[in-house]
Amino acid sequence: MAKRDYILHNFWWKITSLLLAIIVWIVVHGTDRPNDIVPRSKRRFAHHTLSLMRESTDKRPIRITPTEVEIVVSAPIMEATRLADSDIQTFVDMGDVEGRHDKVRIRVFVPGSRGVKLESITPEEATVDILE
Repeated sequence: MAKRDYILHNFWWKITSLLLAIIVWIVVHGTDRPNDIVPRSKRRFAHHTLSLMRESTDKRPIRITPTEVEIVVSAPIMEATRLADSDIQTFVDMGDVEGRHDKVRIRVFVPGSRGVKLESITPEEATVDILE
């Protein structure tokens, strides 16, 4: 078989295969980042209440400072209008506390399945005092 026959033999089948491969590549790689295309909006929750996560048997009196935090999230525009304060959870995990007076990181859960992303939280740490 001559070298030119490697290209010209079944030429139209080869061109069709190449076009189908390009179409499949565009379909597969075009849906990797759907949130990059969707316009996003930022939403601010100025006085979000901070909760305490601890075991149900832990009855020690505890004081958390501050009791409220400010949260900024971004979401697709339609989702941002439906987003409520109760959809976001902020808490301090007592498993992170090592002494009677300790600074711990504030944890935040946002509904990621709805495209919501945490942008910032102020402050990032809370002071936990065990009062016994």
